[in-house]
Amino acid sequence: MSAPRDLDERGRGLVAGVWAFRARSEREAASRFERLAAQLEAEDAAAVVVAMAKRAEDDEVRHVEICAELAARYGHRGGAVASEPAGEIGPRSAGSRERLLYEVVAFCAVTESINSALMMVSHERATDPAVRSAVREILRDEVTHARLGWAHLAAERARGGGAGLAAGLPAMLSGTVRDDLFAPVDEALADPRLAGHGELPREVRVEVFARTLESVVFPGLEAHGVDASAGRAWLARARSGASGAIETVGGPRTSGRR
Repeated sequence: MSAPRDLDERGRGLVAGVWAFRARSEREAASRFERLAAQLEAEDAAAVVVAMAKRAEDDEVRHVEICAELAARYGHRGGAVASEPAGEIGPRSAGSRERLLYEVVAFCAVTESINSALMMVSHERATDPAVRSAVREILRDEVTHARLGWAHLAAERARGGGAGLAAGLPAMLSGTVRDDLFAPVDEALADPRLAGHGELPREVRVEVFARTLESVVFPGLEAHGVDASAGRAWLARARSGASGAIETVGGPRTSGRR
């Protein structure tokens, strides 16, 4: 693929950094799904959920290649994309099954739902054919990964699990606001043309994040009997700037990606 001609050298460098960052995030996600698939199987999770987690690992490996190829196209010269293995998250006081549920909800039901919404808007605004094709493929898979989380939540709630999820929502959401959700672009150098190459403006990312919580995540949790009031309060504080959660590009890394 030839380099796009509608961006100057600075713009291509910014986009290259975005796609290289996404490639690292996808590699981390692949390692997480590999571990989650084994843990879900060990905890006797629903067979369909285990199968979805195994497929998700393959999806993420493919995403690494897609993102790395785009990064190189825009001029990234960093060589092979590497990342640290994804560590476990969740309340240490909980048992292994409840910690696993927390991580699957945080990483799949919450974060992948947000990622799907971001990818949908990215696809709508992308003008570069190669970027549109890449985003379309990633979007298709992210939707499936989100369904994995909701399916596991439904199964565990039916077994009486998930009692601690409501109280853990603020920490879960704080962990979702992080630099791989809000890609590392210097806002002082932001160019409106970047959206055509897969990088949404910061204000759009923030709006999609909040809207997805309100229209997808919170109603989904409540449909499974998880009180989302603490999450709604967290979002209200974040919007007012009390916690700085949404206002901070690159918050604490505990869950989520891109």
